[in-house]
Amino acid sequence: MTDTFTQKEHTMKKSMGLGLALLAVGGFVAFTYAQDHKDSYGKQDPHAGHDHSAQGDQEAGGEDAMMEAWAKASKPGPHHAHLKPLVGKWNATAKFRPSPEAPWMESRSTGEYAWTMGGRFITQKVFGEPMMPEMPSFEGFGIIGYDNVTEKYQSFWIDNYGTMMMMAEGTCDATGKTFTFKGTFTDPMTGKPTWLKSVYKIESNDRITLTMYGPDPTGQEFRTMEIIHTRAG
Repeated sequence: MTDTFTQKEHTMKKSMGLGLALLAVGGFVAFTYAQDHKDSYGKQDPHAGHDHSAQGDQEAGGEDAMMEAWAKASKPGPHHAHLKPLVGKWNATAKFRPSPEAPWMESRSTGEYAWTMGGRFITQKVFGEPMMPEMPSFEGFGIIGYDNVTEKYQSFWIDNYGTMMMMAEGTCDATGKTFTFKGTFTDPMTGKPTWLKSVYKIESNDRITLTMYGPDPTGQEFRTMEIIHTRAG
């Protein structure tokens, strides 16, 4: 009896030692599996002798599928390449109006658009003249990208004329040269939800037009801003 118990104890200690070694090299799953098939006296679980190869293959297949899906979701693709013409330094002239009846006002700005996160996103840094005499010089920051999972272009924008973070989703046309984004935000004047549509048109490698649309007082869409970008470098 003593020899049998000593042998079992010795076996249990060897198994625990193996489990700790596996844990030390990141084999936490294997260690847990081994411990689950022993009771506190080192006896084998009744099911320990069963063939678990099928279960192991299934788990490995699940991990492979997960890694494949993650790789597909994170890899820049052709839709990211459509954004390449935006990259660079720009001079821009903008005209804007708060309502369809209001006269157009104009301002000028400069911008720098650059790839970040390994070609997954484009950052936008914009500095411009005050849009109205009583306002400060304009400063804006944005991010544009394409989400492989939702299959939508996405944009994020903040500037020093507000405290909101504006987010929008969009698509591109078959040519990959026209991008249409639409986002919602709270109108500071009414406190109610409203929307803004932005359309980028890549007219050439050196000229891009950004046109923005919003709702008029009746809810009908009207052109509220147009920005013409010409490449500076």
